[in-house]
Amino acid sequence: MHCPACGAPFVPAQYEGLMLERCMACSATWFTAGLIKACADAMVKAGGLPDAPPDFGYLPVEAQKSAYQCPHCARPMEKLNYGGRSNILVDHCTSCGGVWADDAKVRDIAVFTKANPAVEAIVVAAPAAEAVKIPEALAKAGVDYAPDKDSWKLLLPIGTNAPASGSPAVSTSIIVLSMIAYFARFVPHAGTLLRRLALVPALIAAGHNYHGFLTSIFLHAGILSLCVDMYFLWVFGKYVESAVDHGNFLLLYLVAGVIAGALQALLNSASAFALVGAAGAVSGVLGAFLRLYPKAGVTIRPGPGKPRSYPARFYVGAWFALQAVSLLWNSSLGASVGVGLAALLAGFAAGGLLTPVPDSDSTLLPA
Repeated sequence: MHCPACGAPFVPAQYEGLMLERCMACSATWFTAGLIKACADAMVKAGGLPDAPPDFGYLPVEAQKSAYQCPHCARPMEKLNYGGRSNILVDHCTSCGGVWADDAKVRDIAVFTKANPAVEAIVVAAPAAEAVKIPEALAKAGVDYAPDKDSWKLLLPIGTNAPASGSPAVSTSIIVLSMIAYFARFVPHAGTLLRRLALVPALIAAGHNYHGFLTSIFLHAGILSLCVDMYFLWVFGKYVESAVDHGNFLLLYLVAGVIAGALQALLNSASAFALVGAAGAVSGVLGAFLRLYPKAGVTIRPGPGKPRSYPARFYVGAWFALQAVSLLWNSSLGASVGVGLAALLAGFAAGGLLTPVPDSDSTLLPA
């Protein structure tokens, strides 16, 4: 086999009993399936590695296309985030499972492995979950849908008839700021700063990184989570902001996000991975919307027919019930996603409790 970068022939090498294929010109190694994790474990066992610094690999990045072809099967490789969250991008062949990495990345992987010995080397995305079934109550209401294709649209609102006045300045500012924070990751040397702004439970437990409770609310690990969070904020945020005024809305958004993050950090206090995202804060906005406008209509388009409107208490209540069921189900399986769902529900509850009932003269939060 030949080096995918420079074309030089591989030279057989041995490390701690492991047979490797080396490119001496590029100072890089080809690892057959499963070998890079074994090599990292051997390096950890050999000792001499530093501990992972506080900002090491805390903001997940998405897989990218690789410029190289697999030296074993000649198929295009992809740049995969080693371990799912290390931010160490290695060239990975999805066909044979091999990994191509230079010496600097192999050492970083060993440092990451020292801090996270149980993390799998190659994290493969789980298959898409089965579409959520339409509640029987909606089917009886006459909604025309195809469960395998359109059921997800029931959770995607396209509008509401709740009253609103004025400009949603805070909601708009949050959306713009979150978008800037997401795309800032592509600016050279911005990664270190962004990683320092994430919420890391292990650092919180050690008495550090408290600012992450706030700053992590404006960070997102992927474009999909950014779009979903900001879409729901845009649909519901302007109505809540109109009802409670700009300052109280900002306070509600931040407090709900902090409470969600605090619970998630508490339930996962030993984790060295980042907690980023606005799901808890946006859930707080939904909780506030339900408190303010329980009878308002929420419009959805569940299929090719005309849009339909349902009371907010039905729509948001169904959303809340779905999250609760998912939390219980995932917790029973021991899945870590249950921790995130618990935080999401905490944000929802905080938003509802912190919002005054309509026609109340009380302030949003006690002095």
